[in-house]
Amino acid sequence: MAEEFPSYDSIAKRVIQLQPAEMISWITGLPLQDFRFEKWIDPNFHERQQVEHKKSSRKKSSRKKEGSLRSDLLAEITRLDMEGPPWAWGFEVQAMAEYRMDLRLDGYRVRSESDLRFSTNPKDRYIGASALINLQGTNVPPTDVKWGTVYSRTVKYPIVNLEERDADTILQEIRVGTTPFAVLGWIPLMKNGNTPSIIQGWLELANNIPDDDPDFKDTLKSAVISFSELVKQGEAWADALKGWNVVEVQFIKKAMEAVIEERVEERVEEGIEKRTKEIQKVSRQEGLEAGLELGLKTGRQEGRQEALIEERQDDIIGLGRRFFGDSPTHVEAIEAIKDYDRLKRMKDAFFDVKSWNELLAIV
Repeated sequence: MAEEFPSYDSIAKRVIQLQPAEMISWITGLPLQDFRFEKWIDPNFHERQQVEHKKSSRKKSSRKKEGSLRSDLLAEITRLDMEGPPWAWGFEVQAMAEYRMDLRLDGYRVRSESDLRFSTNPKDRYIGASALINLQGTNVPPTDVKWGTVYSRTVKYPIVNLEERDADTILQEIRVGTTPFAVLGWIPLMKNGNTPSIIQGWLELANNIPDDDPDFKDTLKSAVISFSELVKQGEAWADALKGWNVVEVQFIKKAMEAVIEERVEERVEEGIEKRTKEIQKVSRQEGLEAGLELGLKTGRQEGRQEALIEERQDDIIGLGRRFFGDSPTHVEAIEAIKDYDRLKRMKDAFFDVKSWNELLAIV
């Protein structure tokens, strides 16, 4: 959504992708010698496969399933310390910690196991796992079981609260090689991460990154500028990085464009398909070419409008569940509202109401 620009979670995920195996090890605590990173899983590919498979039974909700994997960063890893199928490990990033994230992580894990396949055989399912990175705020990791081992479908999730990590300690660990260089991108989010001595230490380490990998350096520089702005320390870093030829604007623009396109792509495609079928009836009388052209144009417009409405509905439903509790009746009422301006007024007035009923009374 525009008010949340830039997309901090997308930027943080780019940092993880700089050194996949090393970052997975750092986040999860799984020793490097105990697993092998295979690839990043494309959840969109798997969802498209499911859509093709279910086309014969088109009676399904247009709303994405809760816990959709479309925006997740999913790694396929092979566990070398145990036998079994590969793991699909999802990494959820929160700009601000949210209450009971363990429930959402469990939903992601279940969706990974139910929706993803590591081969064309429908029985070849991954073992699902999740990890959480909080850019701000904290969550307490569950303590009931040892993470990574499945007991009665319950697992413990690795949780990294960056504001609890000491920036000076992290820089020392990077110097000796026990923490990956990519973690430099998160330094401004850590304890004492924006002091002059830390910024100077960051510069010394970043200057040692070989120039033959410009994307690595550009991503780190873009990340520290974005995250220093998030914690209101942008000026200190901007002054320190003068002369570095930073390309954060292009990086953030690309990250946000990807998020926006991801949100509307599905609704645009459905809008095109729906409108094209309607106009095809007219085209038999007025001409196939003119009918299809109108269908594509109108379908794109309707698809984008539907995407914006659904996005606003999801915002309100998520806030309502968080503050008023889950209420299927009220959720259905929100989903039935197709007036974008009314939805916007409801979201703007959210913190002035005290119940689902008061929220729905806004017209």
